[in-house]
Amino acid sequence: MLLRALGKFSFCDRARLPPVSVKILGTHRSFEVDVSAEFRCEVVGSRPPPKVSWWLDDQRLDPYLTEEKANLTGTSLLLVLTAQTDKATLTCRALNTRLPGEVWEDTLMLNVYPQRDKYSPIRKLTCYAKSD
Repeated sequence: MLLRALGKFSFCDRARLPPVSVKILGTHRSFEVDVSAEFRCEVVGSRPPPKVSWWLDDQRLDPYLTEEKANLTGTSLLLVLTAQTDKATLTCRALNTRLPGEVWEDTLMLNVYPQRDKYSPIRKLTCYAKSD
């Protein structure tokens, strides 16, 4: 990025560039109920850096970490999934404040399944025979 020098502004100070990509990372699409899952979204490009938000259907969620490095903005979300979040849509949304009305996003449909038994059930069968 060009630096400001002698009171003049560089081209990068006024640039309006949309994101090149918005991506929710990871290969997991199915999650166990009542277990926390971490999601990460990376936005490549965008000048100025984008405002990134998370949404679960129509509810806005707060990320626990957002970081900007050069041409990459990353944000992480920790979410405890419940039975009610099964089939919900998780969205990572990027907004560039200098490009109003335009939204870039990636979505993920959550598949939440019941907890598996940690232990196998104990099965015991007792037979009695009566003899004459």
